[in-house]
Amino acid sequence: MTAPKGTHAFTTDESAASEEELDQAISEVLTEPEFSKFSTRDSYSVNEWYGSAIASTDRGRDSMTSPDTGVLYYGDKVVGLGDNKYQHSHQNACERVCLYALDAIQKGLSLKRVFVVFAGEGFKESSPGKIKGSTGKMVVRAKHFTSLVNPTQEAMRTKYRDYLRIIVEEEALQ
Repeated sequence: MTAPKGTHAFTTDESAASEEELDQAISEVLTEPEFSKFSTRDSYSVNEWYGSAIASTDRGRDSMTSPDTGVLYYGDKVVGLGDNKYQHSHQNACERVCLYALDAIQKGLSLKRVFVVFAGEGFKESSPGKIKGSTGKMVVRAKHFTSLVNPTQEAMRTKYRDYLRIIVEEEALQ
């Protein structure tokens, strides 16, 4: 369902539960000794990332972006970010994940450094190998990201470990 114009931001119970599953998987993986050089921060200032002062809150402060996965750091360097997109239907809210692609590009990060989990009924196959509507189109476009569709908790942990290992390898080459 598309929210009426002027509706304040909200998160459904299903979306919150999906985000919590991803948070748990990431937290568990980041406590493993192999990944001790990684940390996350909850948010970032778009103004800082883009060298701007335009984006602000009603109170005049920097407008912050808070990705569901947090901002991933390797030491003091930003190396990744990502989001969890839960869709109950096949409408286009999931396409907002592309904002993180623009921010990754701004930080000089490969789009594979954007970690995205697509979850919910809207991402279920309507027939074998087919996902309807905007959600299906977003899954196709997400080939540029590190992404999963309706994963289990174990699949999230496994994919996140692989994601971190690739970052370690790439950072060692720089």
